[in-house]
Amino acid sequence: MASIIRKLRLLPRAVLIGGALGSFIILAALIALFAVPLSTRQPPAAPGSISGMVTNEAGEPFQGVEVYARFFDSVKGSWASGGSTQTDTDGTYTIAGLRADTSYRVEFYAPGDVYAWQFFPGAAAISKAQDVTVRPGENTSDIDAVMQPGGSIGGVVTNEAGVPTEGITVSAWTYEPAEGDWLWAGETQSGQDGAYSIRGLNTGTYRVGFQDQRPGGGIYLPRFFAGVSLAEARDIKVVLGQKTPEIDAVMQRGGSISGRVTDEAGAPLEGFEVRVDYFNAASDSWESVGLTSTGPDGAYTAFGLSTGTYRVEFREGPGAYVPQWFPDAPTREHARDVRVTIGQNTPGINVVMQVSGSISGTVTADVDTLPNAIEVSAWIHDVARNTWRRASSAAVYRDGTYTITGLGTGTYRIEIHDADGVRFSQWFPDAPTRDEARDVRVTIGQNTPGINVVLRVGLDP
Repeated sequence: MASIIRKLRLLPRAVLIGGALGSFIILAALIALFAVPLSTRQPPAAPGSISGMVTNEAGEPFQGVEVYARFFDSVKGSWASGGSTQTDTDGTYTIAGLRADTSYRVEFYAPGDVYAWQFFPGAAAISKAQDVTVRPGENTSDIDAVMQPGGSIGGVVTNEAGVPTEGITVSAWTYEPAEGDWLWAGETQSGQDGAYSIRGLNTGTYRVGFQDQRPGGGIYLPRFFAGVSLAEARDIKVVLGQKTPEIDAVMQRGGSISGRVTDEAGAPLEGFEVRVDYFNAASDSWESVGLTSTGPDGAYTAFGLSTGTYRVEFREGPGAYVPQWFPDAPTREHARDVRVTIGQNTPGINVVMQVSGSISGTVTADVDTLPNAIEVSAWIHDVARNTWRRASSAAVYRDGTYTITGLGTGTYRIEIHDADGVRFSQWFPDAPTRDEARDVRVTIGQNTPGINVVLRVGLDP
């Protein structure tokens, strides 16, 4: 009350109305102010629940079925889980603590992939399910399900010589009209005899893909049943409880790129990442299609490549060496093309890694303590694209020190920011934007010290 009276005394004299009328108006204003509830928000509605019973095709209680209550998240534009549980020994379940006055769609999944997953009431897809509305403090009962043995897709995977191929990942995709796209529906791997079976599928139309994802780098090209891509693959019909056989695949050995990574003294470098990018002429863009690493002798081989044009990057991660593209380029745009032919190896893609330059300094703040999770990033101007790109980043330690490694010779500008890059950003030494920042020169093999910053922006006093 005293603070409000003080504010009233600060009003211009012309506003204060004298006499009884003025006193009445002030009194009425104060009464109206304190008559307003401290909070006009209504207390949240009591949560509700959904319950039901799950049986198998013989009508027997089905224990261990996973049950999910899904609601549509309008912010993310997708379905999210509002709660989940498992069925008890008698097949019953209850999902408690659900937000009231909300519509859910209930999903049932039996681990083991023998039974087909479903949505209430017996729908094969969430887009065809029925809404289940939860009311405040109430239970919505009788949301039951009868689990049915799913259909399956089976076949044999061999190589070009007809030899069974073990360990090939086989995936089934089904078309969802509501999503306007093909959605993953199941996955397995081929056995020693090359045979596979994807089980637990609903009645519907599927397409099947085969991919060599074995450790060490797959040597075979990815493919689909009767097609080289998902869009070109042949439809496969599946019916609940029935097997769709002879969905076979002959895997074709791809091309490969090999080489060796060493330091400037010729010593092999182990554990360096080798990334292979492919130029997709149809989309006029580069796509990352392969990732491998160097062995103890510095050697590497990237397998499973289609005929085409590639560019290869080598990096240690945040470390002592400058990332580079073959043969010694700072960016993909400056790199040399590497041609690959199916069934053949392209050797000699070797690089000599250079010890990186670095930038170090201290970050302090004009407040008592630094905020958590501060990062420092070094940006370099990409002449080819006429844009700035982030070259490397480092975290600020508790004592305020930092060191950014992995930098090549060049001119950089330094940004100090929060880990998410959304709360605050300041540029060395005290600039609000990159254009106003001061240049920092770096030379390979040397450290540029003393890049210190007093953080002034975006901090709570």
